Amino acid sequence: MKFYTCPYEPRACGSSTSKLVAEMGKLYTLQANTNLYVQNSICYWTIRSFNTANGQAIPSNTFLEIKAVKLQGVSIYVSTGTSPSLAKNETTMGTFSSNVLTYRADQTLFVVGIAIDANPLLSFSYRFYQVVPTITVPNCTEFQNIEVVNNSYVCVNMTIPPPIII
Repeated sequence: MKFYTCPYEPRACGSSTSKLVAEMGKLYTLQANTNLYVQNSICYWTIRSFNTANGQAIPSNTFLEIKAVKLQGVSIYVSTGTSPSLAKNETTMGTFSSNVLTYRADQTLFVVGIAIDANPLLSFSYRFYQVVPTITVPNCTEFQNIEVVNNSYVCVNMTIPPPIII
């Protein structure tokens, strides 16, 4: 990571702690205090899923998402890893870059917000969610069976044996 610091004033950073835990299906929003978060201020957070924070198994198809709600005069750096000193894959969120980032839920996100202008505005949301695959079942006729072909449901004509002549 290019920047690393602990929040020297938690109230400025929008939460009472820098260690944030996201529960499944809930949306959280943080907003820096505009009276305390001024030019050259640095805020730091870690974001983890509830399961990761509590040593529980991570459900399949789960993700952590961070979204810039309002950024003005602020650079946000997001990295993943096991600790801030070993963080990797740094991505910048800002006016000229992506404002929504999604990561696998088994990762810890390290987020640093740096106020670069005189009147910075910083607000972001984060969530832990699961993508449930949808199954599309075709409408078959009474003369067709539903079968799985190449991981998809399809209608297949029934084979009717010829009549037995005695």
